[in-house]
Amino acid sequence: MLTEAHKQFYHDNGYVVIGGLFTPDEVAGYREHYMTLRRHGAYPGDLVGADPTSNDPLKRYPRMIHMHRWDEISLRWLIDQRLNRCMSALLGREPYAVQTMLYFKPPGARGQTPPPETNPYVNGLPDDVQQALARYYADAFRVFLKHRDAITRVTFWGVSDADSWLNRGRVNHPLLWDRQRQPKPAFAEVVRVLASAK
Repeated sequence: MLTEAHKQFYHDNGYVVIGGLFTPDEVAGYREHYMTLRRHGAYPGDLVGADPTSNDPLKRYPRMIHMHRWDEISLRWLIDQRLNRCMSALLGREPYAVQTMLYFKPPGARGQTPPPETNPYVNGLPDDVQQALARYYADAFRVFLKHRDAITRVTFWGVSDADSWLNRGRVNHPLLWDRQRQPKPAFAEVVRVLASAK
């Protein structure tokens, strides 16, 4: 099921779609399960709330998150061995299963693009914001070091700002490397904090 072409695509793009991992009957069962759950209203993690009476699909069926914490079917889906085998082959090691998330996106539904005033950094981060980000990263890594007996790794969702999953509808600059894949001041701060650790 997982081919060398899949692995190469994942290596080049950071994601891959593997068709046929679940049977059509399983897919239909999951779809009906989550539609039924969503029709019953809100759950933990529904930060925007659900309105089952709305005609707006994004209000009637908002994102669901961390379903595995309160739904047995979601937990079984998260730890399904088929997913584990594919992810292990792609990553070269067994993954940690930490999050489930589901978006309801009917064909033709509008996107969730924020208004322009909530997208202030289209042309890059001003220096003061760049320095603030560096301080936040330094503070975070100081906390990680303080509790290193309980922390085995720190994972970043992406390598550079150009690759960040947060770039959906707005321009974000959350990572240690910029859009040209050059280290940012935050990178230097993290290195400094780690180098000074005892």
